[in-house]
Amino acid sequence: MPLNSEARTEKIQEIYNGEKYGVKEILWNEGQMNDATLQPMPYFKIPLEYLIYNADNGRILSRTLALKGQEEVIDPESDAGNKKIEEFLEASDKSKNAKTEADIRKWGQKEVGIVTLDGIVIDGNRRLMTLNKISRKPPKDKPSSDFKYFKAVILPIKLKDNFKEIKRLETIVQMGEDKKADYGAIEKYLQIKTSLAAG
Repeated sequence: MPLNSEARTEKIQEIYNGEKYGVKEILWNEGQMNDATLQPMPYFKIPLEYLIYNADNGRILSRTLALKGQEEVIDPESDAGNKKIEEFLEASDKSKNAKTEADIRKWGQKEVGIVTLDGIVIDGNRRLMTLNKISRKPPKDKPSSDFKYFKAVILPIKLKDNFKEIKRLETIVQMGEDKKADYGAIEKYLQIKTSLAAG
């Protein structure tokens, strides 16, 4: 069972105050009056159990909204919600998932993700899903500890504290020029619609 928001925040705050593993530049605009600028931000190794998937991730938004339309809410803090999001992520691009899994099995997580202070993954849901999958059945030729952590920048706020800025960041990261092929037309439309609704 995933940790609740308060427990995740406490654990991730401890990590945020601890050892840093490197720096990643991200377009961040917290507290600024102008457009976002590239900010060097430290990244950390976070135990997988301190994180939850973003149920409103643009790549699976059409599926999560379809369930909401049927009055079924996905709770990413529940085992059932976690499983449902993993099913959606797995179905979103099977060939890409297979490549990501092969790459992580061989090299580990190379691309650093982005999470909020309350442990919601803003960039890296697919990588987190893959690490969770591998950690449940680790390869025999590598230590299982290689797959128990997610490398990510920790944003200094919770998702609810500045949904607008975090949604803007997610859109830039997820739908940038090099990644927009991953998104179907419906997902692009829904990402724009939810961003407009957030202001």
